[in-house]
Amino acid sequence: MGYNATISLLLCAPPWILKTATSFIVAWHSDATGERFQHIAGPLVVSILGFSIVISTMTTAVRYLSLFFMTQSLAALAVYVTWVMNTFSQSQSKRAVAIALVNSMATIGNIGGSSVHIDLVLYAVTDTVAGASGRPVGDLHM
Repeated sequence: MGYNATISLLLCAPPWILKTATSFIVAWHSDATGERFQHIAGPLVVSILGFSIVISTMTTAVRYLSLFFMTQSLAALAVYVTWVMNTFSQSQSKRAVAIALVNSMATIGNIGGSSVHIDLVLYAVTDTVAGASGRPVGDLHM
């Protein structure tokens, strides 16, 4: 994008700072209300919206704004892992396997997305794969 290393790193921090704050708020509210699905589906929908925005435009400011939306999928992961930990309370080994399965399924889109990009400018296929990876996780809740 033409920025030096310091500016580039400073531009990367705000989306993740917002994601951290959102994760705390979503996790706290989910725990306070005892409701999990809405607190998982909401951040995933916001993340899919961010991937859709980045696919549809090449404007730098809009694509930067979409980064704030794309990082929200990890707020859902925090609530989902907590839900799995509370559901599988039989033994430590069953809980560990369940958490490992959730983590591997949640990151499968990142693995595929980094391998399928063809065009170094548009990344439409990559963003589509990463955005669609929220759908299988969402289907597990129903």
